[in-house]
This record gives sequence, structure tokens and C-alpha cells, in this order.
Amino acid sequence: MMQPLLLVDFENVQTIDVQLIPPDYRIAIFYGANQKSASLDLTTRLQDLGSRVQWHRISGSGRNALDFHIAFHIGRVLERKEASEFVILAKDTGYDPLIKHVGALGVPCRRVAEVGEIYGATTTQALEIAKPSPKVSSPASPELERVKTNLAKVQKNKRPRKRATLTKHVSTLFGNKLAKAELAALIDDMFRWKMVSEANNAISYHF
Repeated sequence: MMQPLLLVDFENVQTIDVQLIPPDYRIAIFYGANQKSASLDLTTRLQDLGSRVQWHRISGSGRNALDFHIAFHIGRVLERKEASEFVILAKDTGYDPLIKHVGALGVPCRRVAEVGEIYGATTTQALEIAKPSPKVSSPASPELERVKTNLAKVQKNKRPRKRATLTKHVSTLFGNKLAKAELAALIDDMFRWKMVSEANNAISYHF
């Protein structure tokens, strides 16, 4: 099963709220050739995530050197079809053309300035996921389409407004036969594909 991939520009952002990283995400941290250390607290927290975390030290230095390494890594992962989504942790808007290009290929890709923005845990604005080109079919699963079709028949003001009630609604739709992990992944996909968003613990629908 493909998982979302968080790519960290550690030259640009050194503060990582590890506890806010969603449990299904893999993490690739890119750091510069001249960066010699990271905080003990951060490395300890990341170590607890085990094999989900990979460190990549770039070779050489120079303007945008790390950016090119991240772009190349995304290309390799795309070719191998090893990620369901890319999230770049950086405050650098220079990544935005790359994000739009990847999105045009039908793979969700976005940039966040801090980890909490992945699922709207902070109010800081993040770059919206680049929408796939109309010529590219959505890789959304049949189960996700079933959920969307079902909820589309419900008046917006009567749809579930909390993540817990949305989860219960989806579980009921599938006859309470989905495993806990499958149900959680389905709800996560709704956020990933911008079908829904969450602010102040309230769900908003975008269809």
C-alpha cells in the first residue's frame, strides 16, 4: 500500500513538530552538506519513528542545491509509484512550480510551512494541493467515490460536522465491516483529496 511522503527541507525549516506527523506518513529529511547537527530532542523523537524516517545529506553546496535533491527524489519515487501524496515542509515558494507539475501528473502534492498544516492543526496558510489536470483521471478509490456519492445526496447542513461522526457515518455506509485501519485511511483520503477540510474541530465539505 502506497503511503504519503513528507519531504523536509531541513536547511529551510529546522523546527519539526514530530507529534503532529500523521501516523501513515513516511518522512525524508534533506539536510545540507554544511549542516553538522540537529537538536537532541528532535533526533530522539524522530528515532522513535523507526524506519519511517530517512535522512538524506546532499552532496555539495550552492543555491537551490537541496531543492534539486528533493525534486530528484520525488521523481524517483514517482517512477516507482511508492507514494500516494507528497508534502514538502518548507517556507520556500520556489517549490511551487514543482508542486504544480507533480499535481498535473495526477499525484497530490503540496507545501506546508509547518507540520501542523498537514491536517489543518494550525491556522497558518498552506499552499493548496495542486489539482490534477482534467485530462488525468483521479486515482481516488471506488470506496472513496462511494462515500462522496453518498454524502452528496445529503444536504450540506445535515452532513457530519465532526471527524468522529463522519467516521461513524462512513463505517455505517460500509455495514461496519471495514477494519479500523481501512476506515482511518478512507477518512484520511477525504482530506488528502480536498473533499473535506477541518478547522476548529469542524468539518467543511467541498463538493
